Amino acid sequence: MRIEVSDQVIAYVKGLPPAPRGSLRLAIRKLERLHGDIRNLEGVLTDYQRLRVGAHRVIFQVRTSSSGPVIRCIFAQHRSIVYTMVEDILHR
Repeated sequence: MRIEVSDQVIAYVKGLPPAPRGSLRLAIRKLERLHGDIRNLEGVLTDYQRLRVGAHRVIFQVRTSSSGPVIRCIFAQHRSIVYTMVEDILHR
């Protein structure tokens, strides 16, 4: 399975202190095998899943392409605001 990471996720991870940055990078790599604290989202975000890494969340979607399944990491943020921010972005 291939992983695509959005510019927002890259920028968010780069802006973190070293310890959480390393944890988040490792968790995103493990996502390739669908390992980690993963949950399906509900309501408006029902087509998406989240990866929990401490106080941080990565919102992603599994899609199929001609070359096989692709995991698209679309947004990452602190747990306190991630879901409302994603809903706002998706409804623009």
